[in-house]
Amino acid sequence: MEYELLKCLFGWYPLDIKKLTELFELAQKLNVVDEIMDYVEEASFDKADINSYIYAIIDLIFERLCDEIQDEVDEEIIERARDDFSPYINYMDSWSNYDSIDGYDSEKSIEKLIEEFKKEIIEKYGEED
Repeated sequence: MEYELLKCLFGWYPLDIKKLTELFELAQKLNVVDEIMDYVEEASFDKADINSYIYAIIDLIFERLCDEIQDEVDEEIIERARDDFSPYINYMDSWSNYDSIDGYDSEKSIEKLIEEFKKEIIEKYGEED
């Protein structure tokens, strides 16, 4: 019942709304919520399409995490990660190419998420300086 209005107005489905809600909670913790609408507008995304917000939030989360580790990880490693980053969004599921983001549990601290993300970037793209 709680999703019926959004489904009726925008064609959004419960699993999409659940995913958006989970990502939004993480975006709040990382202080990127205020950037979501600007991102969607600047990218000329469809504001009625839930995937626009899912993509924007995943990308903003990724960028914030990269910013958080930039003093601890070689710049080239972060740049390779940024170049390779591409969230996957479709009607069945949405994900980034990072387990630390996709598997985020709201009970986990942001510090733990940052450490897991840092470890994952280093494993994929090189060694720490």
